[in-house]
Amino acid sequence: MKALIELVCGAHPIADGPGPLITLVDGLWAYCEGRALGAHDWTRIEPTRREHIGDVSRMQERQAV
Repeated sequence: MKALIELVCGAHPIADGPGPLITLVDGLWAYCEGRALGAHDWTRIEPTRREHIGDVSRMQERQAV
C-alpha cells in the first residue's frame, strides 16, 4: 500500500529544485512543491496518492474541511 499525502504546503507553490519535498508532519505525509526546508503553511487535504496531486492550486480546490 502506498502512503497518501494529507498535507500540502501553500507557502511554496512554485517548483524550485529537482522535485517536491515529501515528508512526515505530525504523522501525516506532507507535500511541498517548492522543496523548501522550512516556513511551510500546511493545509489538510483529502488523502491523495502522490501521482494525483498535480499542482497546489488544484489540490486546494479539493481541500478537506
